[in-house]
Amino acid sequence: MLETRQTQDGPWQLKFSQMSSDLQLTTSSSSDFNTEVKEPFLTKLINNIQDRFVDTYIIDQLSVLDLSGTPDELQALYGFNEMFSIADHFSMDPEELQTQWQDFIQLLNTLTAQDRSMTKLLQLLHNSTVTGLKDIYHLVL
Repeated sequence: MLETRQTQDGPWQLKFSQMSSDLQLTTSSSSDFNTEVKEPFLTKLINNIQDRFVDTYIIDQLSVLDLSGTPDELQALYGFNEMFSIADHFSMDPEELQTQWQDFIQLLNTLTAQDRSMTKLLQLLHNSTVTGLKDIYHLVL
C-alpha cells in the first residue's frame, strides 16, 4: 500500500484536488510535493518497516508463552490481576475469563514450545473453524 501511495495521490490529496476544482481555485502542481516530500518520506518509511521485520522469525520464537517453570496450582493464576482489569474494562465476567484461561493454559501445555509463540497462538485461535477454539476461548481471544 505504501509503495502504491508513492505513485498515486493519497486521500487528502484527492480531496484537496476535488475541493480546489469545485471552488475553481488555481493551485500549483503537486509534483514538487510528491518528489520532495511524499516519495522520500515513503521510501524511508518502507525501508524502516522492512528493516524491522528482517528478524521476525527470531522475534516470533522469543515470544513463546512458557509456563513450564510454574507449579501446576499456580498456572491458572498467571496474570490473574491483569485479566481481572481487562475483564472489568471490556465488561466481561471475570470468573468466566478465568475459567477459559485455565482451560487454555491446559491446552498450551499440550503444545510444543515452537507452537506456543504469540503468532502461532493467534493463528491457532483465528484459524480454528474446524476445532471451534475461537468459540470456546472467545474471551481469551
